[in-house]
Amino acid sequence: MSNNPPFPPNVPPGGGNPGNPYGQNPYGQQNPYGQQQNPYGQNPYQQNPMGMQRDLPNATAILVLGIVSIVTCWCYGIIGLGCGIAALIMAGKSLKEYQQNPAGYTTSSYNNTKAGKVCGIIGVILSGLYMLYVIFLFAFMGSMYSAAFWEAF
Repeated sequence: MSNNPPFPPNVPPGGGNPGNPYGQNPYGQQNPYGQQQNPYGQNPYQQNPMGMQRDLPNATAILVLGIVSIVTCWCYGIIGLGCGIAALIMAGKSLKEYQQNPAGYTTSSYNNTKAGKVCGIIGVILSGLYMLYVIFLFAFMGSMYSAAFWEAF
């Protein structure tokens, strides 16, 4: 055996900072791409702790509301308009969340959210058109009946 120490003098066993005997970065480890990682585990903005993808919040509810807005647009436009607007608001929030972290969510929930948003847009348009038709119909019929009523006297 030689009398040489296992490491050169004045260099700690980790080969790094003399104040840190283990040579680890006290602020987290560097990944191969040069980005600093969270010292407590995975990056919280990438995926959930198990590395599995999850569904977007309310993806199914958005799709259901969008479909209901199309189906109920014939109910004087009120129910369809309410469901369509609710689907659009919820879809906007979910899609913003998806844009922040696309790797953390499943593509099926993303597709459901997009389809619900499209259905909501169609439902709002159909409900609005039907509501305008009903308003025009009531105004036209009201003017016809009132003219007939006043001519009777």
